[in-house]
Amino acid sequence: MKCLWSICGMLLGVLSGMIGMLLTALAMVIYLSTILLSLGTNIPTVLFTVFLPLIAQAYWISELRAATGTLFHPLTVLCVAWLTLLGIRIFAQNMLANWPPPQSS
Repeated sequence: MKCLWSICGMLLGVLSGMIGMLLTALAMVIYLSTILLSLGTNIPTVLFTVFLPLIAQAYWISELRAATGTLFHPLTVLCVAWLTLLGIRIFAQNMLANWPPPQSS
């Protein structure tokens, strides 16, 4: 039973590390896609997008929703995937912090 707990702890550590790399890569893709969206506009909008990425992402999602009439745009899907991975990573780290679970007597 002790071996099973150590294997599960190791897998949670690997999962947390892989998700960390995915979060970084996905954040870079989202950042670059918002910059590419802004390149067709004026200079202040491009600067706004470059220097305030989180606010700019919300702005571009609302602009895309107004233009297309739907929320299912690749930028929105990427942001939802990033938030989902972040939630999984936080859950995995909390599981690791409380690992192994208390043994019943």
